[in-house]
Amino acid sequence: MSVVTQLPPQCSHMQPNNYVDIRPPRRVIIDPVLGEKDKFHPAMATETLPELPLTTKDKFTKAKGIIERRLAKLSDSVPNAGDEVVVVPLGTNSAISSRYRNGD
Repeated sequence: MSVVTQLPPQCSHMQPNNYVDIRPPRRVIIDPVLGEKDKFHPAMATETLPELPLTTKDKFTKAKGIIERRLAKLSDSVPNAGDEVVVVPLGTNSAISSRYRNGD
């Protein structure tokens, strides 16, 4: 981080298993417990991706069908209000849920 100038003194790299106590505010630490519970990062580091359950595959297929029908409908008509809206889910920088939200 020495290449980037004028960063706050408490600044740190974003990486898996970061944990920040906010009550009271503390420095970012790497929590080994989070590493043990982390199912996402080890799965992404493997050579082959895990197989999806049949119900998940079915839901993806249905969603793709809905999108294809919607796009076909849009291609020959004037766009409606909201056609350009895109939902982008944002992560929490953690593969497991918040300790505060779940009371762990």
